[in-house]
Amino acid sequence: MEWAHHGIFFREELIELMCEGLGVRPGKLKELRCTESRILLGQFYPYCPQPDLTAGIVPHTDHTLLTVMVQDQIGGLQVKRENKWVNVVPVEGAVTINIISNDKYKNVEHRVLANRSMESRISVPLLFHPAGVSNVDDDSSYYGPLPELLSAETPPCYKDFTLAEFWKQSQSKAICSKNLTSAFSTARDDENLS
Repeated sequence: MEWAHHGIFFREELIELMCEGLGVRPGKLKELRCTESRILLGQFYPYCPQPDLTAGIVPHTDHTLLTVMVQDQIGGLQVKRENKWVNVVPVEGAVTINIISNDKYKNVEHRVLANRSMESRISVPLLFHPAGVSNVDDDSSYYGPLPELLSAETPPCYKDFTLAEFWKQSQSKAICSKNLTSAFSTARDDENLS
């Protein structure tokens, strides 16, 4: 519970840094209420005597704008980089961040291996969503790439959508759908036209 409390302050600092990294004015993401709702999860992975026969969590991308995770020192988290799985080596006192943007920050595909260690593995992700995430019938607000980030040289990678559209899509796919954001990709529209 202490992590859930401190995670809120951490989020505030992080979205300010994200704005700076994106080149938009500070406070932009906060004003849009992009990370106002949150979900705290506790994930427990007991020792698995046959880890090669099962998966801890299958490959996927998160359905959140921002995920901040504290993990123990056991390991098991992997990310896909250049079509290869790479171990995310736990660093004591560090947090793992996953972010969605107009591909300026990538929503990385990741998975968790079954636990080979005789010690149980624990991770505690804190997932941040836009406000109103619990009301899937709310069609009043559209989300999409920030206009400040778009130009002829950097067109939108994703089309605008409502929270209702996003959550309907996320509920229609199993976690094993590797990339929920591909449902809103503008490249998908281009492929459909060709």
